[in-house]
Amino acid sequence: AGDFAGAIHHFRIAHWRDPRLASATSQLERTRLEVAQLSAQQSAEARRGIDPRSATQVQLQRRLLLADQYLADNKAAEAEAAIKEAEAIDKNEPRIHFLEAKLAVQRSELGSALALLDLYAGLAVSQRDFEEGEKLRSSVEYRIESGRILAHGKLLEEVAGQQFASALDSAASGLKLDNEDPLFLYHSGVEACVLRKCDQAAPLWE
Repeated sequence: AGDFAGAIHHFRIAHWRDPRLASATSQLERTRLEVAQLSAQQSAEARRGIDPRSATQVQLQRRLLLADQYLADNKAAEAEAAIKEAEAIDKNEPRIHFLEAKLAVQRSELGSALALLDLYAGLAVSQRDFEEGEKLRSSVEYRIESGRILAHGKLLEEVAGQQFASALDSAASGLKLDNEDPLFLYHSGVEACVLRKCDQAAPLWE
């Protein structure tokens, strides 16, 4: 019915409730790509008249290249500053989201990186740009999946040992890995309440 956000929401719930339900995963990916295709067509149309050799665009590209170089040198703060300068010039430039995703990966904020790559997929005009985003996405998804298994085990071990402060730290770190993981969300709330920080729990459970 064209309610892509609603569709994605329900496919995710279906996947959480039964990770073995292959059709939920495949339909989620199909919907995500369909949204990206429609959004990219609109983005291409909106940016059709931009002259890449104009002074504004040249300045923009220089800052994007500088941010990329900072990321290659593991200089996250400098990269963030360059990205913000680029955003001030043209907040609708697609590559800004790609570089923000790379910055999030460097900071181990993998859940945020995936969300930014979703935005980028919906703005990337050329096939090359789209493929570059998908390549990074595959790497991020692999790191999330492998890291999630280890993080789940560590968290449950700490909970069983009643190491509540450590468990809260582990759950919070897990949310940086995947901010929609049910186990991390649930235990972030539980351990917060155990440590008498119940006001932090309700939003996590919601």
